[in-house]
Amino acid sequence: MTSTPPPPPPEPTDEGQQPAASSPSYSSYPAPEGSMPVYPQGGTEPEAAAVPQPPSIQTAVRLMWAGAALSLLQLLVGLLTLGSVKDNIADQLRDDGTFTQDKVDTAYNVIVINTVVGTLLAIALWLGMAKANGDGRKWARVVATALGVLNVLVVITAVAQGQADPLSLVLSVIVAVLAITILVLLWRKESTDFYNSKSRRP
Repeated sequence: MTSTPPPPPPEPTDEGQQPAASSPSYSSYPAPEGSMPVYPQGGTEPEAAAVPQPPSIQTAVRLMWAGAALSLLQLLVGLLTLGSVKDNIADQLRDDGTFTQDKVDTAYNVIVINTVVGTLLAIALWLGMAKANGDGRKWARVVATALGVLNVLVVITAVAQGQADPLSLVLSVIVAVLAITILVLLWRKESTDFYNSKSRRP
């Protein structure tokens, strides 16, 4: 009975060492075009979790939307009461002795244009501030604060002079109260934490 001869020993390398075993190779899993490949022992780094809005910011944003709606309502009320404005312009020009129909029409058109443009700008500011503060932009809180304080000062001046239409004056007071409420919400502690956390995100 013959025996199978043992296999020859591995040949030594130049340094007299046995050849090192080859390390296993890993292939990447297929990945969609344009994305980073994911490997068996690792993966792409996940993005930082989004920071949720605290209730104070959510309420402030909703009140800013309400402010935009109130500004639109103010525009409609203003346009409905422009007839009396035209009469007031005519009376003032008669008192000054400079009355002409062309001057009345020109002054009236200027007031209409200023009213429409000013209101549309106010609506854009309300909506822009709602978006920026909802995203946690620190600069937006500063701008909203400045605009809110300015709004309150304008309403106080209008009330002191007593020249505004009663309905328009009531709407202006409501908007001023709205602005004060929004500022209180924007400067609450949880709101400040929200702005700070957003500024730390990459």
